[in-house]
Amino acid sequence: MQTAQDLAGDGAIGGAKGAEAGTVNEAATVRAPSGGTVTKSAFAKILGVSPGRVSQMIGQGLPVEANGRIDVARGRCWYGDNIDGRAKAPADLFQAAGPSAKEERDFHEARLRKLKADQMEGTLVDKAEVERTIFGRARADRDAWLAWTADAAAAIAAELRVDEAALLPVLSRLVRDHLTELSERSDVL
Repeated sequence: MQTAQDLAGDGAIGGAKGAEAGTVNEAATVRAPSGGTVTKSAFAKILGVSPGRVSQMIGQGLPVEANGRIDVARGRCWYGDNIDGRAKAPADLFQAAGPSAKEERDFHEARLRKLKADQMEGTLVDKAEVERTIFGRARADRDAWLAWTADAAAAIAAELRVDEAALLPVLSRLVRDHLTELSERSDVL
């Protein structure tokens, strides 16, 4: 591994004396001293690009000192704002656009295949048929309750020794009110 002082000896990094020296790691990045200036080739190593690319960035507005050297902090800031930011924008825009037409088609085709398989297995039922069955069952239950009042009125009247003719309308009204209340509940189905 090469230290910043080794590069400074080659003229690659300036201002390394008296400060902590950076290093060139396996990924070819260099940590320059805080607030230091470097040559174009050293800045290229810091960013992991070619010296030619640094020259192109200088043409695009990368700030350079009067002596031709690049302030590392200002250079990295410019690079983040102008180069890194542009590279990420198209990916972000694509992500915001949602799935492609092919992905959408594949999703719906898979959904249809699952529905057909469920239908063939018998785990998928017809909604209209289910509603007819439930409605028929509810009607039968209602009719059974209404018929029950006549039978129950006679038994209750005999047990309580009250007039059956007076009890039947009261019992019928209470059962009808209860059935109406049940039919208006939204949590039943």
